Formats: sequence, structure tokens, C-alpha cells
Amino acid sequence: MESLQLLLAGLSRESVILSPFRRLAKMDLRSFMLYTFIGAGIWNIILAIIGYYVYEIRDRIFPYLGHILVVLGVAFVIYLIIKGRINRKKKNAEVKN
Repeated sequence: MESLQLLLAGLSRESVILSPFRRLAKMDLRSFMLYTFIGAGIWNIILAIIGYYVYEIRDRIFPYLGHILVVLGVAFVIYLIIKGRINRKKKNAEVKN
């Protein structure tokens, strides 16, 4: 615990939270903050609109909510299996070459 506190003592809050992503994008802080703000705003607007329309039809959706979640869960598991097989084939092809 003490080593973590010593490590974080020399880092500003910005460098701990934002720097890894900002450095990956090779952006200055001002541009990164602007694009982050715009992106977060767009996502919030989209999610608010979706929530508004789902709330209007909630009485028709709630009886089927369990079925909808099961279908989404199964679809996600199938996606992960397919993605894993594709990645395994790519790795095997790279090893053979």
C-alpha cells in the first residue's frame, strides 16, 4: 500500500486518469478533452433518446424482458465463441509461417 501511495504522490490526477488514453492517441490535452467531451455528449444524447422511447413502450417490453435478455446473452456468447475461433486460426496460421 505504501509503494502505491509513493507512486501516486508524484502523479497528477490528469496523468493518472487521462494520460494513458491521450498518449495512445498521441494528442495534446486540449484536443483530447474536446473530443472526449463531444463524444460523451453524443453518447448521452443517444442513450437519453433510447431511454425515452423504451420508457414509452415499457408496458409492452417488460413481459418479454427475460426472453430478450436470454437472447442477447446467447448471441453474445456465440459472438465470443466465433471471435475466439477466428483468433485461434490466425494465431495458428502465424505460427506455421
